[in-house]
Amino acid sequence: SGSVNSEGINLNRVGGNVSATDVIADGNDDSNLRAAGVDLDVTISGGSFSGSVNSEGINLNRVGGNVSATDVIADGNDDSNLRAAGVDLDVTISGGSFSGSVNSEGINLNRVGGNVSATDVIADGNDDDNLFARDISQDLTISGGSFSGSLDDRGMLLYRFDGDVTIANVTSTGNFDDNLAIWGGSYGNHSGGAVTITGGDFSGSRSRDGVEVYAVDGNVTVNGVVANGNYADNLALFGGYYGGSGTGGDGNVTIEGGSFSNSVTLQGVEIFNFNGDVSISNVTATGNEAENLEINGGCCLLGFTGPAPGTRNITVSDSNFSGSSTDRGVSIYRFDGDVSLTNVTATGNQGHNLAVFGGYYGDHAGRNVTITNSDFSVITANRGIHLYNVDGDIRLAGVTAENNADENVRVAGGFGGVTGGEGNVVINNGSFAASGDDGLFLNNLNADIALNDIPADPNERPGLHPRAYAGGP
Repeated sequence: SGSVNSEGINLNRVGGNVSATDVIADGNDDSNLRAAGVDLDVTISGGSFSGSVNSEGINLNRVGGNVSATDVIADGNDDSNLRAAGVDLDVTISGGSFSGSVNSEGINLNRVGGNVSATDVIADGNDDDNLFARDISQDLTISGGSFSGSLDDRGMLLYRFDGDVTIANVTSTGNFDDNLAIWGGSYGNHSGGAVTITGGDFSGSRSRDGVEVYAVDGNVTVNGVVANGNYADNLALFGGYYGGSGTGGDGNVTIEGGSFSNSVTLQGVEIFNFNGDVSISNVTATGNEAENLEINGGCCLLGFTGPAPGTRNITVSDSNFSGSSTDRGVSIYRFDGDVSLTNVTATGNQGHNLAVFGGYYGDHAGRNVTITNSDFSVITANRGIHLYNVDGDIRLAGVTAENNADENVRVAGGFGGVTGGEGNVVINNGSFAASGDDGLFLNNLNADIALNDIPADPNERPGLHPRAYAGGP
């Protein structure tokens, strides 16, 4: 400890293994422990490598075998607390603390030829990313631990990987940037396998998203995650690059359980540009500034020229998307398959409580839309349900849409120069009372309409208005 002008321990060009057990090397001017050009494994068990004045706590470079760090303390170093670059095989970190780097990352892993595993690691309050992992050739697994409170960057950034990513029961909250960012590729490039995030808390990012996943080729599964009160999206899943360059991700998206509420500026859940199926159940996403749930199958709505719609079937059940401060409860755009909503509540939003747009301004897409036992009531400025440019059948059963400022339900078969929809409309056993406009407004449909067990409740313009109409959406 306490070297004035150099490292605590410096190992260079080692032909075999390196093992350090319960070593104390603190407060050195340069790296507390540096090992470079090691032909086989590096194993560090216990010990302390904290407080380097001008460099890393642990710096491992060009390791021909595995790297293992168990119950190591490397806190408060000027540069990265733990850096490992150019590792040919696996990196395994179990326990330990890598917090409070003054000017860099807590953990920095770069160019790893095998798997990366971190279990019950603490890496909080670093100046840069608490955990940064880039160019990983196989799987990434992070279980337990905390990656919270980065001063100037992300809690966790996992970037360019070829295998699967598994995140389980991790806490990553209150970071300056994204609490968790998983980027398979960037700017039109894809890579990576499946992404699975189970449990954990990713709330309170001070400037960005709670969880952001993009440009991955495999399935994305999010189970029982909490990501509330982030500055931007609470949960953002982008199959392709958001600017519209690059095709969508080929995997399916599954979200089971979890809470994604009270975003300060953007959506609760945003799903963009995936070519597979989307399934959402038992989710709460309420009180967000923008949409509580947005699923956009193919093209961002920001003036970019994006790919053709790709998302197939969309299923949403047993979920609540109420109380958006400025926008819709649920928005679904540009899909190629069927849409099914069951036991969904989306009430009291400022935009439409539910908007399902098969295409957008001049194209059709989608097949059937089925809505069952759901509530889309009480809105002060817009519609309860708005469906348009859908090619298949539309079926509503046991739906409530009452006390909305505009129509309670509007079904528009075509808009923007598009011919009317070709599917049938069947509405059974619904309640559409006390609208500021029509209770039901059916517009520009080329097929049959069947209405069953719908009470004739009073509306501002009472009853049903099925009519040809050439105006706006």
